[in-house]
Amino acid sequence: MWNFAKDGAFPHDKVHSNYVTGVIKEMCSDFVRTNGPQIDATLESVFNKLKKSNADVLTQGKQTFCPFKKQNVTASQAYEEALIFLENNTQNQI
Repeated sequence: MWNFAKDGAFPHDKVHSNYVTGVIKEMCSDFVRTNGPQIDATLESVFNKLKKSNADVLTQGKQTFCPFKKQNVTASQAYEEALIFLENNTQNQI
């Protein structure tokens, strides 16, 4: 627990282990305002590359870690899981 007498003023403007909801929300909003255009440009670049790449190129290799299944799977299975995730979360047919 933070003790003002012992620890001094609480560092609201610094990263620390004490979770303050309002401060976190403000920091996240500021991050998105500051970096939103770069995030959008990166996402668009990645999606454009994925859309133009053949599935056989994307699924080369034997095994890879699938974060959705939390285990090693074949590259084609991991690719399929990623497509399902993207379709479910963007409401777009990929």
